[in-house]
Amino acid sequence: MPVNKFRYLQHGDTVDIVAPAGKSEPAVLQKITELLASWGLKVNIPSNTLGDDLICANTDEIRFALLKDALLNPDSKAIWCLRGGYGSMRLIPELEQLTPPKQQKLFIGFSDITALHIFLNQKWGWPTIHGPSAQQAATDQLDHDSIIKVQNLFLGKTKEIEFNNLVALNNAAKIMRKITAPIVGTNLTLVECSLGTSWHINTEQKILLLEDVNMTAYQIDRSLQHLKQAHVFKNAVAVLLGDFMGLDKEKDAELIDKVLQRFANELSIPVLKIPTIGHDKTNYVLPLGVIAELQLNKLEMKL
Repeated sequence: MPVNKFRYLQHGDTVDIVAPAGKSEPAVLQKITELLASWGLKVNIPSNTLGDDLICANTDEIRFALLKDALLNPDSKAIWCLRGGYGSMRLIPELEQLTPPKQQKLFIGFSDITALHIFLNQKWGWPTIHGPSAQQAATDQLDHDSIIKVQNLFLGKTKEIEFNNLVALNNAAKIMRKITAPIVGTNLTLVECSLGTSWHINTEQKILLLEDVNMTAYQIDRSLQHLKQAHVFKNAVAVLLGDFMGLDKEKDAELIDKVLQRFANELSIPVLKIPTIGHDKTNYVLPLGVIAELQLNKLEMKL
């Protein structure tokens, strides 16, 4: 499904804010409301979005109920996840019991929300958007360009997304060739968590996008080796590596880059770096479950 087939929003449309993962502060919800109002959009944030739980925004039962309500809500066109953190995968057993609604929605989030991206892409056939969380956008955790890209995507001002800053990391990525395939992913930890589950990521004839944060170089290497030995890359057509940010951004960067380069050299399929996708202040939107055109010789990708 090309980008221009998403169900975009118009002035006055409603966005459901959901918190399927980590905790947040109540004050953030008001800032999100103000941000979307400035875009001409209405917001639905249930009063019980935030509650008591050991590590998540609320109990599994309440988080699932609110996510279900948002997915089935006939009065909204989009679902924007409050933040990442942890907890999305805990909701999948209940999600599997739902009948997919006839009308798909624009669904956006990243990091821990990867579990829901994989589920919606594979189980419901929905395209989704890897993009900043609502909390990031509303609390000055992003650069201006990243926020504008979210706004333009919501409002249908973006008809094509293009990345022309790719970097070839192995010989297979330097061959003059065009690859046309869907993109799946994205967070390395959650992709690894999917292995052996009912939502095990399907990478066959797909481009796999990976990124992560707060991991040491050896942890990244271990996770990549796990995916490799689990044959996740075997039938993929290419791998895109977004931003990998260590616990100490400056100190860890050099070793992480070397680990990613060694990993790229071990694969026979093209591996490319795609900056601006991940947990940094620059975090661009990128559709998942849609066909991408990857031009290796030009080091660019269009969706």
